[in-house]
Amino acid sequence: GMVALPLLPGGSENGAFDIDGDLIAGYSTTSIPGRRPVVWRTDGTLIDPIGGPIESCGVFVCGDGQSTAVRDGLVVGYRRYAAEESRAFAWTPQSKQSPMPGPSFPCGVARGRIACLPGRPRPASTLAFTAEWTLPAPPPGT
Repeated sequence: GMVALPLLPGGSENGAFDIDGDLIAGYSTTSIPGRRPVVWRTDGTLIDPIGGPIESCGVFVCGDGQSTAVRDGLVVGYRRYAAEESRAFAWTPQSKQSPMPGPSFPCGVARGRIACLPGRPRPASTLAFTAEWTLPAPPPGT
């Protein structure tokens, strides 16, 4: 049957963008303006891939962004940092969160390849790129 997808503390809205296997990529609002990336399991378990406290970083919640796609246990999304720079990230249950170098917004993931739109400023000739992205090995004992 249907499962309600829980919100982060203080949230009033959430949205799911992609589902694969037992993972769902999306966002949740909090009591602070903006959206935080979230991952749900299909049983309704809420996972906060940022893992930091829910607090203000200026106008928006720290880590403002969203999880945009999931495939084969790899969740991708973007989050804003204190300098308002958006950076893509990848998350797996084993490796947790790993930021992608350079400002970017991910679009999707398939067979380990992540298709991204570059952040601003971007060269006029670059509309999108794909990258082989290898997550770091999980720490020993996890």
